[in-house]
Amino acid sequence: AVIFFFVLSGFVIHLNYIDKLGQFEDFKKVVLKFYFKRFKRIYPVLIFALIFTFLCDQLILEIYPNLVDGSTNYNTINEFISFNHDKYAIAGGILNLGDLGLPIFGSNGPLWSLSYEWWFYVIYPFLYFRIKNKSFLFYIIIFTLAFIAKHNIAEFVFFNKIFVGMASWGLGCLLAEVYLRRINIKLYQLIMILGVLLLLNLNYSLLGADF
Repeated sequence: AVIFFFVLSGFVIHLNYIDKLGQFEDFKKVVLKFYFKRFKRIYPVLIFALIFTFLCDQLILEIYPNLVDGSTNYNTINEFISFNHDKYAIAGGILNLGDLGLPIFGSNGPLWSLSYEWWFYVIYPFLYFRIKNKSFLFYIIIFTLAFIAKHNIAEFVFFNKIFVGMASWGLGCLLAEVYLRRINIKLYQLIMILGVLLLLNLNYSLLGADF
């Protein structure tokens, strides 16, 4: 479901910014406006989530301490839920770097998806180029970086995780261009192309299992 959300997010964002971004004129003005809108969407909810997580965690510490020391009857809970509130976890939460080199704050494991989404937003304006209204370079860059990330060529946790995830986000952007008929491709052709990519990915995992 999270991966589907990444595809949907890429579709919606690209649908709205396909003509606003991608060229050098007024780049600074447009990008700052884009970042401001994304900040307004993400950070009020994020700050609330961090505070609410902390309060819930303190309550859990009081009423169910077994969750904290990983001794419940559920292996999944023991393995995946942590109660880290140290300075690195706080920084990971505020900077949206949880699971991207810093720990996730408290028991709120799903915050990782918000971290990825935020950094897709940050990176997107700097990767999206249009040459004569064509944006093939954009997809070449995204999928090449995803390939590099998947095969750990860069050996950098943030880079590897973000760009493997951004392959799915970039697919959403591509679908937006098909929807707007910027890319003239019929539905059966698109299905064939995606089918080939799927088969390649199943056999060679070119861009990661999520893609």
